[in-house]
Amino acid sequence: MKKLIILFAFLLIAVQAYPIGITEVRDIYLKAVKALAENDLSEAMSGFKTIISITEIAADSKSTLKRYQARSYYFLGDSYFMQKNYVQAVENYRIVVQTFQDSEIYTKALYKLGRTLVLDKKYSEGITVLNDYISKYGDKDNLGDNALYWLARGYMGMKDFHVSLNTMELILNKYPDTALAYDIRSFIDKLQSIIMEESEKNKKVETIISEVDTLKQKNQKLAQEKKLLEKISELLLIKQRLLEIKAEKISLLVQIKEQRSAQ
Repeated sequence: MKKLIILFAFLLIAVQAYPIGITEVRDIYLKAVKALAENDLSEAMSGFKTIISITEIAADSKSTLKRYQARSYYFLGDSYFMQKNYVQAVENYRIVVQTFQDSEIYTKALYKLGRTLVLDKKYSEGITVLNDYISKYGDKDNLGDNALYWLARGYMGMKDFHVSLNTMELILNKYPDTALAYDIRSFIDKLQSIIMEESEKNKKVETIISEVDTLKQKNQKLAQEKKLLEKISELLLIKQRLLEIKAEKISLLVQIKEQRSAQ
């Protein structure tokens, strides 16, 4: 038992004294990339996670390790994306964007972060990220049309149909040969239909509002006429009472006159 403990302690010291070399990191990385290309996601993700977990390496290899780790986070995001696990994909792309801004895959990670946020229905944040990518990098990665496409999808998710339609039409004007042309035209037809339906609904609502306003005006007019009739009725009652009083007064005067004549 003591021998096993001594052996374990020796191995632990050896591992600490001789950390993994950059050649081994490269081999793990290449094996993971190959597995990803062959759609062996489990093997690929295991390799990328191994590289990400490395903390100890020779001082002159730290910058190289950082590059491998940036790519590992990036491809780990791709692996989760392929599984449609958008939450985890976003998390890994975000790490690249926030931590490895000097990496050569930074701009692509920024684009993929925006696209995946839209797919994860985080439309507002996705729109912000994609606008940032488009304004700063445009066609740097030959992804200008793709970035605009997902931006349009984001606006569509936000139900900002007019902006979405304008963005889709902009893609066809700016990138007439885009591979997304078929999908874009389908979305344009859909958006035009939605906008037309919204317009018809708005017209109906406006008509209903107008009819309600007209009815309110009629009711107000009827209420005013009712009050006027009530006042006229009150005046007629007063007039009638005054006439009755006058008649009573005349009758009383006649009686007094007759009594005087009789005397």
